[in-house]
Amino acid sequence: MGGAATQGLMTCLSCEIEILQAKNVEFKSHGSLFVRYYLSTGNNKRAQLNSREISAKADLFWNESFSLQCSGTEDSINSLKQ
Repeated sequence: MGGAATQGLMTCLSCEIEILQAKNVEFKSHGSLFVRYYLSTGNNKRAQLNSREISAKADLFWNESFSLQCSGTEDSINSLKQ
């Protein structure tokens, strides 16, 4: 196969994100808390992920994880890694 054909090879990237707990958080009001984070999806776009909400009165433990699997061309996966 030539060089052009190898650029179209599919590859994948696995990622696991764990949210355990929050420490040293000062509250100005009562309510609930959650963690929001963004992951690049390429082309100046991003995916938003939110944890579950927990009461600000409780211990600040989420103990939550997300697993993601992305597949695409080698170039697109390398772009996500950056």
